[in-house]
Amino acid sequence: MIDMTRHIEAKSDQLNADDLGPARRIIEITRVTENEGDQPISIYYKGGEGRPWKPSKGMRRCLTFIWGTNAEDYVGRAVEVYNDPSVTWGGAEVGGIRVSRASHISEPITFPLPISRTKRIPFTVHPLPAPQRKRTPEEMVDAYIGALADLKSLDDLLEYQTDERRLKWIEQLKEARPELHGRVVEAQSKRAAELSGPSDGGDPAKNDGEDDDQFPGGAE
Repeated sequence: MIDMTRHIEAKSDQLNADDLGPARRIIEITRVTENEGDQPISIYYKGGEGRPWKPSKGMRRCLTFIWGTNAEDYVGRAVEVYNDPSVTWGGAEVGGIRVSRASHISEPITFPLPISRTKRIPFTVHPLPAPQRKRTPEEMVDAYIGALADLKSLDDLLEYQTDERRLKWIEQLKEARPELHGRVVEAQSKRAAELSGPSDGGDPAKNDGEDDDQFPGGAE
């Protein structure tokens, strides 16, 4: 008996239109490779678990139109993809992955997308905010210390330091990166001293001696 099951399943080694369903998905590109066969380009992305997106010829043209022909430039960029059920193959509507938005463009870009040998349709790709790189612990500490410098009073400092999320982050930092935790504690103490101002004991104008009411030189 010939079991047809394995012949109708979508390829599990790549992202398929059916995987998307009605949802849209943003993929951040980590690597682009060249392959043999009908799907010559594999685009790997964060969270893809090794299952690349292999764009159709139309979407390969789309990417080169908006980003240029050097695929190495695509790394670190992102596209929003969706399942377009109107995509045809062999004259039948089977659905396919298309791009709706892309990072690293400042305005919508429209180009003629071939849908057959003789027909082209206007296809528009809209801007997508560029992927945000996760800050390193060092960068987060620098940002925290920089924010301390902007605080104007001890009350502001107290409110800033006792924020629940910041307290949790500092506690985690103490365990994972004690040297960075030390920088934070030192910066907190320094800013508290700055906001407190000079101590009264060092101000000669506030000396409680018996001659407080006399002018220098004994003027009567």
